[in-house]
Amino acid sequence: MFSPRIVIFITYIVPGILQQFNKTPYFNSHLTSGCKTTYVTSLLHCVSLCNEENIVSFFYNPSKKLCRWGCVVLYLDNTVSEYNEWTRYERSSKGNSALEKTVTSSSIFDSYHPPSQAVDGIIPVTVEHRCFVSQREPSPFWQVDLGIVHSISFVRIYNRMDNTGERFRDASVLASVDGVTFKTCGSFKGPGLTRQVIDIACAKGTSGQFVKVQILNNNLQLCEVQVYTL
Repeated sequence: MFSPRIVIFITYIVPGILQQFNKTPYFNSHLTSGCKTTYVTSLLHCVSLCNEENIVSFFYNPSKKLCRWGCVVLYLDNTVSEYNEWTRYERSSKGNSALEKTVTSSSIFDSYHPPSQAVDGIIPVTVEHRCFVSQREPSPFWQVDLGIVHSISFVRIYNRMDNTGERFRDASVLASVDGVTFKTCGSFKGPGLTRQVIDIACAKGTSGQFVKVQILNNNLQLCEVQVYTL
């Protein structure tokens, strides 16, 4: 017989923990490396580990009881995936709320790289195609207006695709309800890699209509920014 406490845990708490992540496809155009991998007792165990580290996504191998997370992810064309035996899970969300929304920036490198390129829904192959680039300056930023206040789960950033991906470093993602007072959603120390897909998990309870990406110095280069909301 299960004790009442165990029944309550199984009935209410376990489904709640698992609902924080959804199964998602893993496209062959992404390559991973540098992952942390460990044996676990169950999917719930894997979810608990990733919750503790505020991870956006992870892999679970049910046959081998393996959990994998904290990967460096690169966007590469025609890459064969090694994850046939794995199921990918990602933080629950309603989807990308930044697509084709109004954007601003601290500066623009030139007319070929406006801030709107980072929310056009196109993942580019080179920086010459549909990437935003700022002037080289202190604290350059890019900002999107989501239209209404959302609860924010995480922000996914596609770094420059041809070279100088290391410029994306000491980055902060900030959120604001009014566009005046911003709070830190999450950060990325870096340096980034060329073609890297960077997921920044927001602290629980983060909400805002405006989301800003900012670095300390250099050109800010963003090929696509996706804001996943609840």
